[in-house]
Amino acid sequence: MVLQDIDIKAVLTLSHSIYWFLITNASAVRRKGGRTGEPQANGTVSEKQVTTPKAAPALFSTVITYIMYYLLLTIWWFKPEWAGPQLLPTSLPLQIAGISLIVVALTVKVWAFWTFRSWRLYPQVDPGHQLVQSGPYSKVRHPLYFAFQLLYLGSFLLVPCLGFLLQFLANFFTHDYRCKIEESVLIEAFGNEYEEYKQRTSRLLPWVY
Repeated sequence: MVLQDIDIKAVLTLSHSIYWFLITNASAVRRKGGRTGEPQANGTVSEKQVTTPKAAPALFSTVITYIMYYLLLTIWWFKPEWAGPQLLPTSLPLQIAGISLIVVALTVKVWAFWTFRSWRLYPQVDPGHQLVQSGPYSKVRHPLYFAFQLLYLGSFLLVPCLGFLLQFLANFFTHDYRCKIEESVLIEAFGNEYEEYKQRTSRLLPWVY
């Protein structure tokens, strides 16, 4: 027994809709001058704005991989064979693993947004930006992007075709690039404190990388 395509489509539609609702809601809160979570008592706050010319390319590269995924999903929806050859045999355990990763991705996303009150879409530091080192940030410096990896890996396990694997890899490398750009900005804003924080945390995959 395995989930049929119609079931997988329902799971992907619901989970990705919730995921992007969380991002859209957090972005709207930021535009209104609010915060996505409670301020941390021990988080250092920046007093200056720090940005970089590489901020726009970093944002653009990740957006391209998101668009790539939803174009690919649309293609698979109507012409499954166009998504490339199937790399893994369809099985219920594989599908359960995919759904589980997606659920964890949503959980991490909510936890990270609640912990990090200074979230913004554009990779820069504004006055009042808080360096958070608690919650998911105590293990990985970019849990919001870690959640993306879980979301797209889980989606690949549900639709284990070559196209979705390539999208997952593209998503990983573009987020890694964005992480590096953000960290250069954060080092300029928070100096040695951020360097010390880097030494005891992973960048994108907890305990791995």
